[in-house]
Amino acid sequence: MTEPTQPPQETPPTPSLGINDLVRIMNESGLGIYFRQHAIKQLEERLRSRVLVFVANTRHPNALMHHGDAALIETLLRRIGKSEKLALVLHSDGGVGEASEKIIDLCRHYCEEWSVLVPMRAKSAATLLTFGADRIVMGFCSELALQRQLALALLGGVA
Repeated sequence: MTEPTQPPQETPPTPSLGINDLVRIMNESGLGIYFRQHAIKQLEERLRSRVLVFVANTRHPNALMHHGDAALIETLLRRIGKSEKLALVLHSDGGVGEASEKIIDLCRHYCEEWSVLVPMRAKSAATLLTFGADRIVMGFCSELALQRQLALALLGGVA
């Protein structure tokens, strides 16, 4: 007598996470690292790209981009290795312009095609960082902004 075969159990669908959800997840300290890693993996699959996340706690006055961030990103990129595509999820109020230049150089070195995803805001030096990418992806509520002095310097003193 043969045993009846049971239909394969379906795994419940995982909700599709958007970029804005990813920023919320990164800022939510109560969520575990495995949940964050799963969200990043899901985004990588959807974009068919390696994903790095740079989310600054914009509520903290010392959370500006600096040279230490460039060194950390270099460590992460070395661990990932060279890839065809790289997407950087960026949320920052800016910081040191030279750090953004270094991050641009690093990202260009480790991939052939580089995108920056701005779910909420990338201001000042973070805006400069987006300008170094092949593609900038923004939503309706995303913002880029340059300080007036920097904008004047880029425009050659024209207001």
